[in-house]
Amino acid sequence: MEMTIQNFPFIYLLWITIGVLLILIGVFMLVAHENAGYYTSIEDKKDESKEDLEGILSYFLEEEEKKNQGFREMLESYAKQMGNKNEKNIKQSMKNSTSQYVNEIVTLADKGFEIEEIARQLGKGVGEVQLILSLYKMR
Repeated sequence: MEMTIQNFPFIYLLWITIGVLLILIGVFMLVAHENAGYYTSIEDKKDESKEDLEGILSYFLEEEEKKNQGFREMLESYAKQMGNKNEKNIKQSMKNSTSQYVNEIVTLADKGFEIEEIARQLGKGVGEVQLILSLYKMR
């Protein structure tokens, strides 16, 4: 069977005509909008959105810096206070341990131990023990 317009029912021809008309109208509207500047390129939008994003991020960072400044100052003052306390405690404990260490060396020397034996017992160097004993004798 041949395909001719007479073989098509009237309703199919009507649908085809409406479809072609809609396509033509769409093409004309697209051209009209393109000329009117309704559409922008993606590159233009990319630059604008990059600038917007940078502005938002810089604003956010400034706000966070303002919020955290007080917290930083509080932490710094606390660290200074703790540093002073810890420094005093460390100096005191070093003084105590040093005097105890010196007392052990002097006591062992008074008992008649050799410098090498004292160094071996305390796990220190011979030169260190000699230095402590010589400084102790100078006092």
